Amino acid sequence: MELPLDDDSKRLATYSHGFPPCLVPTVVRLLRQYVEEHGGNFDHVREYEARTKHGFSDYFQDKTSIPYADLVDYEPR
Repeated sequence: MELPLDDDSKRLATYSHGFPPCLVPTVVRLLRQYVEEHGGNFDHVREYEARTKHGFSDYFQDKTSIPYADLVDYEPR
């Protein structure tokens, strides 16, 4: 995974948003785990998400207890 995390040419934009910098290492670790647990590549992940209607936001919330919507709406002051 390369920066910037919001580079949608790599098909990562729906996973990365604009996380606060302190969470980037955690997000990268969880994203890698998420991909490995659901097929090992983004094509398999997309199939899993379409089939189950669950995505990385659900996985992130389960693993961290941090509401994902709060991070997506995060705006530094």
